[in-house]
Amino acid sequence: MKKAIIFALIAFVIAFITSMMAVDYISEPATCTGCHEITNHNSSFYDVHTTSQINCIDCHSGKGVQAYVEARTELLNAVLLKSSASFFNQNISASFNHANVQANCTKCHARVNSPYFNHS
Repeated sequence: MKKAIIFALIAFVIAFITSMMAVDYISEPATCTGCHEITNHNSSFYDVHTTSQINCIDCHSGKGVQAYVEARTELLNAVLLKSSASFFNQNISASFNHANVQANCTKCHARVNSPYFNHS
């Protein structure tokens, strides 16, 4: 019984560390730029935010834990879809369509101090 508990604890720790490494990997901007091109329109935003260690998902997801989990789940599905064999692709879907809306910006930026918001 004691060995089973120790084994389960070790398995849990390994699974936890592995999942945290996966979340860290998919949070890197290189994951997004592997498929999406950074255009002149958003390159200044990209440079400023990545220098501050703010990744794409921070701006392209809503507020709260649920939005955090949903966005990372969709991104993980997109990564799996891109990297897996076509046999598996029929069972995976990725509909990552999180727009960069004003509400996402105001998670960090004050509305009145942002030159890109319409203040009227």
